[in-house]
Amino acid sequence: MWILSFLLLLNSELFAAKDVTVIGWPIRELEGETPPIALGDDAVYGRQACPALTRLNLREKKSEPLVIRSVQTSDSQKTWEYELRSGIFWWSGHEVTPADIKSYIETSLSSVVKERSGGVWEVPAFNVKVKDHHVTVTFKEEPSFGPYIFNGVPLSRPVKGTQQPKFECVGWYRIAMSGERLTLRPTSHYVKQKELPTLAFLPTKSAKITGSKMEFSYASARAAIPSKRSPETPPVCERGLDLPYSLMIAWNLNAYPLNNLAFRRSLDKLIPRASLASGGAALLAVASSGLVPHNHPGYLPTDSLAEFDIKGAASELAKAGFERKGADGPRTDQHGKPLALKIKSQVGSSGLIEKVLQDVFSAVGISIVFVPDSTKPDDVHGTLGAYDLDWPRVSLIANFHSKSSGLYPFNLIKDENLDQWLDEYARSITQLTPRLETLGKIQKRISEIIPVTVLLQQRACFDISGGFNLPKGEVNTLNPDWFREILM
Repeated sequence: MWILSFLLLLNSELFAAKDVTVIGWPIRELEGETPPIALGDDAVYGRQACPALTRLNLREKKSEPLVIRSVQTSDSQKTWEYELRSGIFWWSGHEVTPADIKSYIETSLSSVVKERSGGVWEVPAFNVKVKDHHVTVTFKEEPSFGPYIFNGVPLSRPVKGTQQPKFECVGWYRIAMSGERLTLRPTSHYVKQKELPTLAFLPTKSAKITGSKMEFSYASARAAIPSKRSPETPPVCERGLDLPYSLMIAWNLNAYPLNNLAFRRSLDKLIPRASLASGGAALLAVASSGLVPHNHPGYLPTDSLAEFDIKGAASELAKAGFERKGADGPRTDQHGKPLALKIKSQVGSSGLIEKVLQDVFSAVGISIVFVPDSTKPDDVHGTLGAYDLDWPRVSLIANFHSKSSGLYPFNLIKDENLDQWLDEYARSITQLTPRLETLGKIQKRISEIIPVTVLLQQRACFDISGGFNLPKGEVNTLNPDWFREILM
């Protein structure tokens, strides 16, 4: 049985009242009068400061109330009833009221539905009423989504003044910003706040840091060119952490020859994923060719890793009409022109991944030119980058559904089965129980269509010092409260 974070906080005697410096954890932009929709699912600082009405708990494989006490539906889900938990406070110290929840739903529901569905779903006419601690939402027609549509969406409201951020939430921590520094300070409204440590977030390590600290490091900070690092002395990482980011190339399916499925399938064989993960990424990545993160319960393990096979790729390219004259000559397209791909990259051609891709593609006679990130999307064949996969939902409806408004740099796909599964899964994660098996179908179909070529799923190394007694090993990121439990 899951235990509500707030209740654990209010009853805990385990917090140590000391400052903690958190180094390297990515911080989202906090400008504007509303926090980013993904902030509520950030386990490290988002959940501490800006929790949501409800959340998706992957460890329990279900949606659950968080700030509110309960969720009920009736009349074929045309009526939702949220029961508010007492003793929840805004950062300013005012207790959250049912009228606050009513205002939040009225002002944010349409934008949340649009972002969660990529514009595929419409919001039927609705009204919101308040009675005692209950907030009732009644729709004129049955909506495409369920009462857990607010999973992970921060409960917030705008505030007046010049301070940053320009919103307030209901967490037991309050966000304070100064330049690149973000600090979480305990609010004064929860019973045990005096025992909470202040959390100072820094982008990089500083020599001035003293006391307790937590440091997250990534492949770019630990990697070296494989030939310069002895395989007998691999990098040490006592505590690994899976991240919801995948390094991939999103192909421009409107550009020749990437509009050719056989061509894309051949390129998929040219990625030395295992070598990149163990060598170039310093073991801080998982070799993956599937779009769903390998640690997600909806991941389809039978969707095997694409094999690195230069000869097989060359053979398939030739069968598809992309021939090569001579062992050292360029491979030509179906019009007799040398194949040269333009791919956007933030680091140009200087990165290790970029150099590896240039080498392996040249082995089959294809040249790659990495162009600046500012290049127009229509002028490139693909975009290389690390993309957030909407953890913990991993809903891809906005990325690929044919009726989506689109999510750069992904191309929408006209595929009836994929549309059906994308919609079915996205709906299910707004209900009590997500259809995780449908996510596996989506993963398999995308691996057949290949709108993207996944290289790696990224990981972090998590180092702790200063009074935290934790065993070595993996951090279970399926647990939405993993960071809070480390502090306790």
